[in-house]
Amino acid sequence: MRNPLNLLLLLIPLALLARWLHWPPLVVFAASGLAIVPLAKWMGTATEELAVHVGSGR
Repeated sequence: MRNPLNLLLLLIPLALLARWLHWPPLVVFAASGLAIVPLAKWMGTATEELAVHVGSGR
């Protein structure tokens, strides 16, 4: 893994497990929220790469 933010992806199964085990909603929310961070980074990178190949649309 090149990006240390990718370690936050480990929170995805934790969030699912927390929900399934009826942990406090704040724990589920925090795990889910932190797990979204690397996914948002991936989307941003993918969008930038797509813009390089397709153009900005202007």
